[in-house]
Amino acid sequence: MTNISTLLATFKVSHFFLLVIALVTFTSCISDKEEININISNSTLNIHTRSVGNTTGEKISYPIYIYVFDNAGHCVEQTVVTSEAQPISFLLQEGTFNVYALAGAEGENYELPAKESVSLKSTIPLKIGMHHTDLMTANNVVTLKQDETNALTLSLTRRVMMLKEVNIQNIPNDVKTVALTIAPLHEFLCLDGTYNGTNGSHTMNLAKQSDGKSWKSSNAEYLLSAADGSTLTVSITNSTGTKSYSFSCDDQLQANYQLNICGTYSAKSGITLTGSITGALWAGERNINFSFDENGSSKDPDSNPNDNTIPDAGSLYHGCYVLSVTNKTATTATLFLLSPHETAGLSYDINVDSELDAAVSNTLTTFNVDGISGWRLPDEEEAQSICATYEAINNKFITTGGFSLATSGNYYYRKTNGAIGAFKSGYTSLINAFVSQSSILRPVTTLKLQINN
Repeated sequence: MTNISTLLATFKVSHFFLLVIALVTFTSCISDKEEININISNSTLNIHTRSVGNTTGEKISYPIYIYVFDNAGHCVEQTVVTSEAQPISFLLQEGTFNVYALAGAEGENYELPAKESVSLKSTIPLKIGMHHTDLMTANNVVTLKQDETNALTLSLTRRVMMLKEVNIQNIPNDVKTVALTIAPLHEFLCLDGTYNGTNGSHTMNLAKQSDGKSWKSSNAEYLLSAADGSTLTVSITNSTGTKSYSFSCDDQLQANYQLNICGTYSAKSGITLTGSITGALWAGERNINFSFDENGSSKDPDSNPNDNTIPDAGSLYHGCYVLSVTNKTATTATLFLLSPHETAGLSYDINVDSELDAAVSNTLTTFNVDGISGWRLPDEEEAQSICATYEAINNKFITTGGFSLATSGNYYYRKTNGAIGAFKSGYTSLINAFVSQSSILRPVTTLKLQINN
């Protein structure tokens, strides 16, 4: 009996010490955790997406990949949205975050960056054998405070152009293949909407039509924008070999434009092509005209056969003010022109961006100066150039009967982000103004000129 009592007493003492040790260990663990700075998510971020200039016929590309970066450039959240009905919401710590969206990058087409390794300059490469889709990007910055719910809008901008249709006519019967190549193109799109690489190219093989003389492709293809010095090359192959005809595109092949190219082959002079680039609803319209001959040189049908001199900057060409002259040779030059005409009183809802874009696009199609086409809004840099030469422009137009720039008025221009803004007239630098129905539309265009000596 005594031995049993002793054993029980020993067990109780041992059990007591075990409990003490366990409590000390547990307390030590709590103490260690309390010394670690644990941040608990306490703010909600709801994200909405829209297409820049969104209107009837325009859509947001899905899926949309959302990446949230902290101030140190680390990706703290990532998700994919597959439909408009899917909400986009994150629980985050308070602080400032950069939110980036990549839309239209279908997983089967692209190698997508993982959350652990993604950065703003991460490229979105195509998988082998795949083609580009309707890529869009957006970014915005938001600052979150504790226990706040924030809504952030991401305005998506298209980062690809579309080669919509190519149609080459009057091809000889012995021709075996006809192809169109565009090069160089940008190779990669980055997450932040910039491009990487300038050695890309794209070749579209045309199909012979039932009439036996036309070669055509109507399969629309998305391409990244062209790099500097891009050319179009048409290659025609018969039993004797391949002949190619090339045209320099300068800076015409940009994202957010559709390309329609048609041409007629001539056995003596080669192939003459006419083309148009029609902008998406928020990018205005642009027409480029070009031709191919046996020597690969170009002639612009917009030039006047009676013109025998290249105008200087600050002069008039067919009534248009010449803002600049570039790429000048003895017989060719690129003219940046300001229309002698302007208009105001466009009708649209000032609170609906898509209505403003549509009103501007529709009005631009009504401008026609002696056959010169491709009228569009000046971009931000070009608007600055107009401001800087304001006095010279007016002095020239006053003496020739053209419309002088208003001494006080707001003129439309295209901002860097693609939205339409307005700048104040009468200043030598670009000063932003409110956009309203009384704002004035005064378009510009770029004309490739070849004179006849």
